[in-house]
Amino acid sequence: MAEGTFVLLLSRFEDENTVDRVANKYIQRAVSLADRMLDVRRNTPENTALLVKYICTCDSSYSVEAAERIAERADHRMLFVKPYMVLPEETASAVDETDLIRHYRCC
Repeated sequence: MAEGTFVLLLSRFEDENTVDRVANKYIQRAVSLADRMLDVRRNTPENTALLVKYICTCDSSYSVEAAERIAERADHRMLFVKPYMVLPEETASAVDETDLIRHYRCC
């Protein structure tokens, strides 16, 4: 990376419903200052491929198909991948975060 190059990782996008007005202002400011931007949303094929590769790298016993099921159960969120790697397959999906936390704490 060239000197003077900065990488800023944002976990939210300005068009998300859960982003408040103040956070949206900072996101828009960061976007306006960027020369280039890489936008990776959780439901894109690129993100799914990244999650599958991550899962298979963490535990080589997972097949690509098993890793894809974990990514799907984790709602394509990196934050939830590790818990779903240790939770039984019948555990609810990450859409219900409270249920995920309840199950994960019991393991």
